[in-house]
Amino acid sequence: MEQTIAKFEMKENTKDDLKIPQRLNEHHIYEEYTIDACSEDQKKVMSYILQYLRNWYDLAKTSDVLESFTPLRMTLCGVAGSGKSTLINTLVTTIRKITGKTNSVYVCGPTGSAAFNAGGETCHRLFSIQAKLHSLELSAQALKTLMSKLENTIALIVDERSMVSALLLGTMEAYCRQAAFKGKNAHLSWGGLPIVILVGDDYQLPPIDVGAFYCQEKRTTRQRTRVEELFVQSGMDLFLEFGKDVMTLAQTKRVLEGQTQLQHILNGVRGLSEYTLSKEDAEYLCSFHIDNKDYFNQQDKEQIKKDALYLFANVEAKNIHNNHALKEINTKDNPVAVIRAQTLKLKDNTRARTMGHYDNERTPALINIARHSQVQITGTNLCPKWGLYHGVRGKVLDIVYDPEHPPPDNLPLYVLVDIPQYCGPPFIEAFPTVVPIAPIKVPCKNQFCCCRTYIPLRLAFAQTIHTFQGQNAGPVGIGQTPNAIQKLVCDPGTRRFEGGCIGLFYTILSRVTTFGNPLDKFSSAIYFTGTNMNTERVLNITLNEKGQMYAMAQRRQLYVAYLQQHEHDSNMSPDDQNEILEWTKTRITTSNKFK
Repeated sequence: MEQTIAKFEMKENTKDDLKIPQRLNEHHIYEEYTIDACSEDQKKVMSYILQYLRNWYDLAKTSDVLESFTPLRMTLCGVAGSGKSTLINTLVTTIRKITGKTNSVYVCGPTGSAAFNAGGETCHRLFSIQAKLHSLELSAQALKTLMSKLENTIALIVDERSMVSALLLGTMEAYCRQAAFKGKNAHLSWGGLPIVILVGDDYQLPPIDVGAFYCQEKRTTRQRTRVEELFVQSGMDLFLEFGKDVMTLAQTKRVLEGQTQLQHILNGVRGLSEYTLSKEDAEYLCSFHIDNKDYFNQQDKEQIKKDALYLFANVEAKNIHNNHALKEINTKDNPVAVIRAQTLKLKDNTRARTMGHYDNERTPALINIARHSQVQITGTNLCPKWGLYHGVRGKVLDIVYDPEHPPPDNLPLYVLVDIPQYCGPPFIEAFPTVVPIAPIKVPCKNQFCCCRTYIPLRLAFAQTIHTFQGQNAGPVGIGQTPNAIQKLVCDPGTRRFEGGCIGLFYTILSRVTTFGNPLDKFSSAIYFTGTNMNTERVLNITLNEKGQMYAMAQRRQLYVAYLQQHEHDSNMSPDDQNEILEWTKTRITTSNKFK
């Protein structure tokens, strides 16, 4: 079995189908997304978007479609859990069924988890974007590949837009000009794609690089290549352009029914004026601290810790927790394996000492793991649509070496990891979520003078809050896909850290479905730890110790105000809305007849 697994090549299913998204219904049976199952606010957005699709089809019958058609460049806002993913999946289902083409619509996101949750792929993978950009043009091979991908594309949806940088957005648009419709419309925005939509919540974490919050001041903060600077400025302009057509999903659907306290606190942390967070709210939040002796004794704490994923604001605190947890499972019968990466010079294949050429958080030179370790995939998105993306967690079952190349000087053949979110073809029929993670090779980022071979895993008893964005925790309602994680224990970091990473605390709270109830705090999906969690940390979260608003919070406020100026409610009458949705159903029925 070991040799069979080691030789298994990861290939996508080539079955000629439309790859229609599915979800679990109340009977735990997978079913397709339908317009009829959408809420009223989702239907308004759907009908507004689909009228552009119908206009495109009507004008496509003439030769002057590009001259006559006004493309959709839209920003879709929505609070956490407002049904953005459901809307995306319903839209994807509708467009693919109407066109009969899988590549008629693409969904992508800035991170692997965002791409997985939206049923798509990362922006970098879809558009073949390299780590460092030195040319405005795609390479010949990358252009050929992207042209093939976008051959029938009429819609592009970018999810988790709050984490999309100006550089990424500008690069995607430039590459789309070159490849969409075989590159015949390079003079048009997005190569003439009829529909491009940016989806997300501005109150969640922004990108590490400059993003939408900077678009009104056109400011950059990094040293870049000339090409990258051009893409950044283009991205700034694009955020403004997309901000002129805005719709919002306001009603949260993630929080479980009856969780009024959680919903109220979410609104308060978000910064909505009508839901200002009170001292009582802050004290209620702090009552979920696992060191709160009024609620939790030592046995209670151990039970919570056993079932929970820890989240930390920074890498150092995360690493300390991971090392301590690993030490606890280290025994004579279950020793820790020290796995060293192999870094070799490209010119002569000799050992390279170029540590500075790699991001050691993403491509670690050394990892310590053991059986039963919680780990996460790092530094690569092996296949996001199967759930194998940077940051996805699992448990180590075994570490397998070639008998002729044993440790400690050699890498394992693979590490067997049970990844609950894995949804690809099974490697082992009896254990469908068990995946062999084999070594991969990556060139150095800056010099391309050497190559590192490493096991793309790192400890994940704890993660940073940044890597958890896009994932959820806690029980779910009827008909919703279960979450892989049921409980979180969080250290939110300092107030100053929040000032630079605005939206950090809101991101934590928005990932969970329940606070439980005051009489049963063990039913909560979130708890807190560390000295950073106190009432002062939570109240007036956008202000510094002098009572002044943090610079990033000011930028967010200005950008959100810009979006609100252009927000609309589709401006369609109920009759027009119903007429569009009926046209959609007719088109789907007609298309299916001729397949």
